[in-house]
Amino acid sequence: MTFKAREEYVEKPEKTRTVYGDFQYLVWQREGFDSFGDWHWNLKDIIFEKYLGSSPSVIITGEINNIPITKIGENAFKNHDEIKAVSLPDKIKIIGDNAFKGCVNLKKINLPVNIVHIGKSAFEGCEKLSVKCKNAIKRKQNNLFDYMVFFADGINSIINLRYRGNASSIWDCKYKKPDKPAGKNLTLVIPGNIEGLPVITARLNNLPAGFTAVKLPASIKDLTAKYFDKSDHLEKIIIHKNNPVYKSIDGAVYDKAGERLLFCPRGKTGVLKISDSMKEFDNYAFDNNIKLTNFIVSKNNKIYSAKNGALFNKNGDKLVLCLPCIDEQCTIPEGIKTIGLKAFYYCTHITSINFPKSLKIIEDCAFWGCKNIKEIILEEGVTDIGVWSFKSCENLDTFKIPKALVNIGYEAFEGDENLSAVCKKRIKKIISEQIKREGCSAYDYSLYGISGSEWFGPVHINPDVMNISKYRGRDKVVTVPPVICGVKNIIIGSEAFRGCDFIKEIKLPASVIRIESGALAGCVSLEDKNRRSIAKRFGKDVFELFPNEL
Repeated sequence: MTFKAREEYVEKPEKTRTVYGDFQYLVWQREGFDSFGDWHWNLKDIIFEKYLGSSPSVIITGEINNIPITKIGENAFKNHDEIKAVSLPDKIKIIGDNAFKGCVNLKKINLPVNIVHIGKSAFEGCEKLSVKCKNAIKRKQNNLFDYMVFFADGINSIINLRYRGNASSIWDCKYKKPDKPAGKNLTLVIPGNIEGLPVITARLNNLPAGFTAVKLPASIKDLTAKYFDKSDHLEKIIIHKNNPVYKSIDGAVYDKAGERLLFCPRGKTGVLKISDSMKEFDNYAFDNNIKLTNFIVSKNNKIYSAKNGALFNKNGDKLVLCLPCIDEQCTIPEGIKTIGLKAFYYCTHITSINFPKSLKIIEDCAFWGCKNIKEIILEEGVTDIGVWSFKSCENLDTFKIPKALVNIGYEAFEGDENLSAVCKKRIKKIISEQIKREGCSAYDYSLYGISGSEWFGPVHINPDVMNISKYRGRDKVVTVPPVICGVKNIIIGSEAFRGCDFIKEIKLPASVIRIESGALAGCVSLEDKNRRSIAKRFGKDVFELFPNEL
């Protein structure tokens, strides 16, 4: 079996600037997702970029070569004081910032019903427009929110980073910072719809200091802590009682059942009440909250208990979370066997910690960012240290390694440059023995990352998932390790086994949760039985360099 690139897959320019008479257009042609989530290359839209003429009456056509004109670009007609009338095509969805600014003699313009957004100052200075037209413009403009819109005309049309074409809902509703509110303790109310479209997400990073509370409508369906990043003054989030996905308890956001705490506002002060229904909390629920001082756990809660600013499991043998308000000299009580995921995450004021003799396991990211700790003396019973467990403890110079320690998680000491040479040598030896024992020396791997963007936040790295990027061995029968550097969920990347035509069998443990498309392309010697088994579990695309959905 051989494979080759699909002949129609060729590089094409992302955008092309074209002039037709007095009109300058920008034709966008790029990759993107359609309304079914499939990836396509040939997505096109045209932006009316600039008017080059001097006619008092302008008529804009609806499409060019069957490609729709969907946006009037920023500054497109700016300061054309000779224009008196403009006719816009029905498919126009967006009028950009300053598009008709300074068109002082503009008296008549139609606003198609498909318009979902009119940019800032788009008609500034157009005083000769009728009152009816001005009111229509005002309704289309929204001075408080910026948003992008999904359209569903078969294939999505990507207009630019903030807008997407013909949709049934407003995807992102973002507070715009420039106009600072007057007063204190204000509540920002997010509308349930804009221009008749339901608001699904709210991205409220960097809220001005006056806002201490946010009310979210029943239409909200997508919330994460990153949408409220750096809103340090936000104390309370209130969610409409009819929201089918989320609920708020004591100002924090839970799933609808109240069983999973998704995040606590960064500005919440004092005590957080843990309801009797709560069973778990998100990994990022308490990131950078430095104002909470304690937890009060309902006596009917079967999972958690609390004491002195720390959250424990009900049995009292696991320290789940410690708030940054604890003392500089911290003593973990005897009887604790496990220190939980991110338990002391960025507790930067802690200078020393006394560990109990009962301690066995330190989970992922437990002491990440505790930069003022200089010495870690672990008792001899500790066997496992998790991924990034002591990452960015930049002043850590002494680390006593227990004799029982056999597992050190991926990059557990990344950034700890002050560790002694003797300590680094001992750590390296344990990791070397661990890699040999796990059987992963023939692989290139790293923690799995999900790329972000302006709208969806920074790159997110998951400490629970390891990505195998390349197999370097020459074995005919390959066994993928079930655990790599303590990480028990494995993704096989798109180039991991590509072109390995010598492999006859690949044995995959249950811990492999995904194989990306093309990862096994060119594995022409795989036995049919093995190939069918892999295809049944992960799909045929893993064997194809350019699967059909491209």
